[in-house]
Amino acid sequence: MTGCRDAFIHVDMAIRGTVKFDDGSEVTIEGFGTVLFEGKTGEHLPLTGVYFIPRLTTNIISLGQLDEGSCDVHTKDGVLRICDDKGR
Repeated sequence: MTGCRDAFIHVDMAIRGTVKFDDGSEVTIEGFGTVLFEGKTGEHLPLTGVYFIPRLTTNIISLGQLDEGSCDVHTKDGVLRICDDKGR
């Protein structure tokens, strides 16, 4: 989830809905699409299934969804490393 419209390379603004957080707050989904991450060597890698939520002031990545998407996820010393199925 991100509130940054410029991060998307593709976004379907027809997708609408809401997300409810554990604290009871609720935000409106105003789109769904793909953003690009810059990899360690400068390559651009797509992350699909991202909600556009303009009210968000931070980006939220679901580690569970990355795991379901066959990504290799590691954290150590405050650094999150995500590799796709090709080891990138």
